[in-house]
Parts: sequence; C-alpha cells; structure tokens
Amino acid sequence: MNVIEHYIEEIYEETDVTAEFTSHVGHPPSEPLIRVDLLVNCYGVHERVQTTFSNTDWKTVKAQGWYLA
Repeated sequence: MNVIEHYIEEIYEETDVTAEFTSHVGHPPSEPLIRVDLLVNCYGVHERVQTTFSNTDWKTVKAQGWYLA
C-alpha cells in the first residue's frame, strides 16, 4: 500500500489519550499521545477522520498542514 498526502482542512478536536493507552497496555508510552479529529483532503476526497499521533509528530504535522497515511 502506498502512503499519500492528507492535507488538513480543519481541526475539530485534540484529545490527550495517554492515560487511556496506559490503562489498556499497562505501561505509559515514551511520549504523550494525542487523538485528533480532522477534516482532511486527499486528492479531492474530503473526509473527517480520527487518528492518533505522538505529541512531537502532531506538532510537526500541525505546523506543515499535512501528513502521510
């Protein structure tokens, strides 16, 4: 499967899910996890998605306005 660019059009919600991860897995992640609710544009297909990023990755994605998926 090829990864393609998903351009962020709107951010609806950002939620810290680190505690949820810790309760399911039994140990904390190496850095905080953020679940985001987004409207993305991928080659003209507009879709509302929820995806999870590490805190560092989310800051990078948010600054550049797109991510690969």
